Amino acid sequence: DSQVCTAAIHSGVLTDAGGTATVYGRLGLPRFERCSRYTLTSDERQVANAGAVMLSVPSSGSSSVFKLPGGSRRLFVTPPTVLDSSGAQVPQAFHFNNLPHTQEYLWLKDWDVSPSTASGVRAERPWTRIEATVSARVAGMELHDEKMRLGRPEDPLALFTAAQSGQAQSTQCRLGEYGVICPGSGAAMVHLDFCQPAAQTCLA
Repeated sequence: DSQVCTAAIHSGVLTDAGGTATVYGRLGLPRFERCSRYTLTSDERQVANAGAVMLSVPSSGSSSVFKLPGGSRRLFVTPPTVLDSSGAQVPQAFHFNNLPHTQEYLWLKDWDVSPSTASGVRAERPWTRIEATVSARVAGMELHDEKMRLGRPEDPLALFTAAQSGQAQSTQCRLGEYGVICPGSGAAMVHLDFCQPAAQTCLA
């Protein structure tokens, strides 16, 4: 509920002289620490209980791809509703992608080569033999040492399941100190693939 410009100055991406900043939406955090930076002091606030959460996304939710500064691309999805263990809704949040505890990243930590006969391996895409160990933080979702096969999955999983009749969809997710962690959701959250412009398999 902070004003964007005031939060940007507190984060260090703007000064009193003004300027421009990119704002990143994300799933909320359970707690905000009191912090003094750049002549501003933020309030300490507990907004949710860390631990198990329930997530749901409206059945009318949709997704699309949009371009970010620098030419990169990101999938825009309808954010899910996050309920903590007490049933309270965790507010959505925003950040400026410049601080270690909220900065987005994708880390390929390790990899192994699977046999060419392994399930999911495609001869025309030899990189699908690579099984990567990945950690990431994107839009407040976190992956911790997830095993993922390179290449777009043949049967992609839905990251969030639409709620039925207004009810929240139970998941194995939990709200951690810096984001929502859903073990086993790596293939739904990130696709580690190559594209072929001539075959029109790249995002437009």
